[in-house]
Amino acid sequence: MQRRNVWHNKKMLEYVTKQESGPSHIPPNENPASSFFNFVEHHRNDGVEGSMSTTRIILETIKGLDGILYNDVGTMYPLIKGGILVRRENIETVMHSLLENQNINIEPKGLYPNVAWFDPAHGSAGLKNAFLEGRAQLNGVVAVVGFEPSDMLAVVDQKDIPDEPGVFSGRAGEELDRRLVASAHGVVSHDDIRFVVFRFPFQHFPERDMTDEEVLGGDKNPNGKLQYIFRGILFQKTSESSIH
Repeated sequence: MQRRNVWHNKKMLEYVTKQESGPSHIPPNENPASSFFNFVEHHRNDGVEGSMSTTRIILETIKGLDGILYNDVGTMYPLIKGGILVRRENIETVMHSLLENQNINIEPKGLYPNVAWFDPAHGSAGLKNAFLEGRAQLNGVVAVVGFEPSDMLAVVDQKDIPDEPGVFSGRAGEELDRRLVASAHGVVSHDDIRFVVFRFPFQHFPERDMTDEEVLGGDKNPNGKLQYIFRGILFQKTSESSIH
């Protein structure tokens, strides 16, 4: 069973497990990027039936990225400085950026929330807003990307978006602070990406990749049923700087 909550290496991070790794979705000697996009080309519309295989190839692919992978995203968030924008993004778009250094284009039709401000000092409301916005997913797997704003990106905050409420009330009576949402238009440079969080359906997550705590039970929905498992990957801005 997996015992660590974070891989500490930054290059080709070593995966430590007590179980056999099982079959790989990346053929030997094949480029991870080519393998991932070939998989997506043939399976992007599999739906829930393809959730397990999609989860596996994403996990296998991100293990080779130049970043620090966290099994416990709660320990990653405090390391992120404030003033970060977060956005639910198409997973193929995210992977093109992570694997091929491509920029992310944000081209909304009209003025509506498509990003949120995230500051660990203010809790997780920014991330909750990001997961709420949009419908981008790949066979049930969702990605939220966190990035620094730049002069290539125009951002309009919630107070300047017509008819956008400051608070959202859910069906269970919970309230979500919507003052953190914003509307963005422009380009996110690959170099401005600070982290990515992947949300996987619990019931389709390989047990061999779970932590001990996750085997016992993952995040639960209001009905007490197991729902999601999260993985995060954190990127340093430069070799000289640190995220704090």
